[in-house]
Amino acid sequence: MIRIFIFMLLVALTAISCKHGEKLTKAEQSQQATIVELSQLQGQWLLKTIDDEPIQMPEQKEAFLEFHSTESRFSGYAGCNRFGGQVEMTNSELSVGMIMATKMYCPGIDLESRLMAMLQKSSWKVNLLNDVLVLKNEQHSIELQRK
Repeated sequence: MIRIFIFMLLVALTAISCKHGEKLTKAEQSQQATIVELSQLQGQWLLKTIDDEPIQMPEQKEAFLEFHSTESRFSGYAGCNRFGGQVEMTNSELSVGMIMATKMYCPGIDLESRLMAMLQKSSWKVNLLNDVLVLKNEQHSIELQRK
């Protein structure tokens, strides 16, 4: 009886020690928190999806956000007007303040008003993997690709 107990104990300890030495899967790695700094976002990012819907732009135009980390601000374009504002980054959470924009009239540019309404006075969890930037909050998600 004692031999069986010792054998079972050894099997359990071996299984635990093997599991401890395993590498994390890609899914487990992506779930682990990585702190993203504003300086890592420096530059222009092309808008790919909003709420998992692909972005459709007229030919020769690209919707983008551009981060200017040394000045703690961003700018962007989504089809008609240029816009921008102040940003702060704390613990991989991006906070966007008031947005200012030019006021040109462009019919049929729903993407721009939708994006600006989403960004105005909002906070986003930031996930950066290679050249893909994902901003998420309780209501929305935005995926961008480094240009």
